[in-house]
Amino acid sequence: EEVIISGGTPVIGWKKTDTNLWVADAPLVGNRHLEFRQLWVNGKKAQRASQFKDGIMERMIDFDKEKETITIPTPQIKGLENAKQLEMIVHQRWAIAILRVKKLDIQGNKTIVSFHNPESQLEFAHPWPQPVIGESKGNSSFCLTNALELLDQPGEWFQEYPSGTIYYYPQASENMETAEVIIPALETLVTIDGTSVSYTHLR
Repeated sequence: EEVIISGGTPVIGWKKTDTNLWVADAPLVGNRHLEFRQLWVNGKKAQRASQFKDGIMERMIDFDKEKETITIPTPQIKGLENAKQLEMIVHQRWAIAILRVKKLDIQGNKTIVSFHNPESQLEFAHPWPQPVIGESKGNSSFCLTNALELLDQPGEWFQEYPSGTIYYYPQASENMETAEVIIPALETLVTIDGTSVSYTHLR
């Protein structure tokens, strides 16, 4: 038989809203609603609510180390400037930064984005890697994620904090009354430990 080692826990009790979305309460772990960054439906990883479809991103306009801001094209999504849990994912050379958005300052067709600490300080203070601006292959790419306003495609999900409520937009083939939905619950699944051993070869 197939053996599965899992650090996940199921999400049950899904209910349909007046829209295409279904909602459920996050499980309680240690008297708190479990917070998570991944959600799996019937064995397939779902996408966190995102500005674009999976695999699509947009180019930033500027990266200001002194002001600790990133300038981007203004998102064409109503009310996004009021989203409380908005995050930005930035591709910078070989690394990916996930930054909690503090404010969207909309200035016509461009928007200046500032971020919460500690990630703001880390992103703009460390020397390498940082986003690319003005190089031959173009500026670094980004996308905005983690807001209910971005939940507009089948297969996307969003968790509201602090209520813990999970929102999911099912695929056409998914039945949320029978679907198996799993979220991570353990930070560490397997630990391999030991001691150094010295061997002496005797003739």
